[in-house]
Amino acid sequence: MRILVTGGLGFIGSNFIRHILKRRGDVEVVNVDAMRYGSNPENLKDLEGDERYVFVKGDITDYELMSNLVKDVDVVVNFAAESVSEDEVLFVRTDGGIRLTTFGELFEYLSKECEVESDGFHEVVEVGERRVEVLSYLNGRCGWCRVKRVIRHWYEGKMLRLIQGKGVISVTPNHSVYGSDGNPADARENPDLLAIRKVEVGLGRNFREDLLKLLAAYVSCGFVSNGSISIFSEDGKLLREIAEMCDGAGFSYDLKQKSVEIRNSALSNLVKSLCGVVDKRIPDVVYGLKRRLREVFWEYMLRGRGIYEDWKSEQRVEFCTTSKNLAAGICFLLSTMNYPYSVDLEDCLFRVRVGFEGGGKRVLEYWYRGYVYDLEVEGSHNFAAGVGNVVAHNTHVDRSISNPESFLRSNVIGVFTILEAIRRRNPEARLIQISTDEVYGEIRSGSFSEESRLSPSSPYSASKAAADMFVMAYVRTYGLDAVITRCTNNYGPYQFPEKLIPKTIIRASMDLKIPVYGTGMNVRDWIYVLDHCEAIELVMEKGERGEIYNISSGEEKTNIEVVKTILSIMGKPEDLIEFVEDRPGHDFRYSLDSSKIRRELGWRPRHTFKEGIRETVRWYLENEEWWRKLVDDRILHPTPWKLRW
Repeated sequence: MRILVTGGLGFIGSNFIRHILKRRGDVEVVNVDAMRYGSNPENLKDLEGDERYVFVKGDITDYELMSNLVKDVDVVVNFAAESVSEDEVLFVRTDGGIRLTTFGELFEYLSKECEVESDGFHEVVEVGERRVEVLSYLNGRCGWCRVKRVIRHWYEGKMLRLIQGKGVISVTPNHSVYGSDGNPADARENPDLLAIRKVEVGLGRNFREDLLKLLAAYVSCGFVSNGSISIFSEDGKLLREIAEMCDGAGFSYDLKQKSVEIRNSALSNLVKSLCGVVDKRIPDVVYGLKRRLREVFWEYMLRGRGIYEDWKSEQRVEFCTTSKNLAAGICFLLSTMNYPYSVDLEDCLFRVRVGFEGGGKRVLEYWYRGYVYDLEVEGSHNFAAGVGNVVAHNTHVDRSISNPESFLRSNVIGVFTILEAIRRRNPEARLIQISTDEVYGEIRSGSFSEESRLSPSSPYSASKAAADMFVMAYVRTYGLDAVITRCTNNYGPYQFPEKLIPKTIIRASMDLKIPVYGTGMNVRDWIYVLDHCEAIELVMEKGERGEIYNISSGEEKTNIEVVKTILSIMGKPEDLIEFVEDRPGHDFRYSLDSSKIRRELGWRPRHTFKEGIRETVRWYLENEEWWRKLVDDRILHPTPWKLRW
């Protein structure tokens, strides 16, 4: 028997491939996977060299590829199923001027005055007639374009941080950035980034020059404490200038050899509000000043660091900071003055090298739990964000927020492509469509049967339901031999660390807090992944054409029960549990009646939850090498701008 598995580098797919090769000596498996989110080549590393296993990197929406792959297989088993982080920075222009903000801050600010819509998965702020503009790349030039709406949704999973001389930006793997050729490019490929380097501010305001110099020196080398401002610098002339400013304003101060302390609570509060304290920033007012005043601010920032003379002689300096806001502000300020620069990030330290261009190119992966954001921009399909004004693609333009492209592409277009390939090239092949219990929606009491009405509550589950309908339509219209399985929550080896059970095991092993949504009372039926694999194998061999089979263990547990069980097995205290805000659209309970597959095909789960969870805990504790590669950046080396599990 020759089996084509799609999405076989994921959690369930990889377990199924290993299971079927172990159980049957007459099986050959071809695994096609696009290696996107959820795919991990390490899951099947032990099969390298096995002549019965072949891996093909490819997208299931590629009709030519799928046609060639399905033409000589007996069975197709389809497991395949998918913005900018909340704390990523961008510059916004309003009637009040230009300001540095994060996507999260922008959404919260607009939501106080603008209409917010929700489809159960996405939240959208309609900006309306308000003037809110962002930088965009249009016809080879930079411009300010009006924001029509801000979109966000909850996301748990892999994030990519692209680090290049052009800039630094964090996006989800399925988000597009713009390449240096001016065209959208896949973030996973880490292309040569397109970044905006010339910015027209279009304002030219005035500002009190002595205060501007003080603010620049503070941002560069000062701090505030107990109603006073301290500036530390090797530049004695700078310190004496600040002292003279204080004399003119009547401020009390203390001038020393390498510092000056200004004692004035009103001035201290003003400096804190404009520039920050720990995570410093260039005051927003600076970006809209006249060119000469922006030059003055930059000069006094360099003087505070003692590198102004280097800048005067060669106009080449390096400015280092751990503040993401300050690094982004410096890059934007330099762009308004048309100075060349490059950016690097290493060990949480941003290096802005002014007068230099180019630099290294790398991508780092980390795991993230929180909102991710997108903008719909009028007249454009992109916006600039991140440190260095990196151009990112607007993924939501011209499509419904209820139908995200990634879900539509993989779950619907991908299934349609597989169906067409089978119909045209190998109509005798059998398709096993791996669906989900989420297509039925939530249920407060009782259990869904295979005849229950579909009522998906998120774009993901809606796309899976649409795929199921396509499969059934091809069975009835073209007589294809296809079967659908719908399973409850899986757990077991090789599950990605952001999921509840592996996350709990890993964090407990490190004595870290265990985040639990809401009150932890959401209910799921938990099935050990190898029991699910045996059910798929049985359906593959004995399932009736055109039938649907629900798969469940019959062991329902609340999330808090699951977490407490794991902590008990590991001998860890329950005070590690930390309740966190519930995620949007979080269904309360799923439950399936699996009597049909038990009655007609004779399937039974081999593992109780007590047995399966002990085996799962043991596997993760014994296979630290596998999961450690996936969580180091998130757990052991968190960045200072609040990356969250």
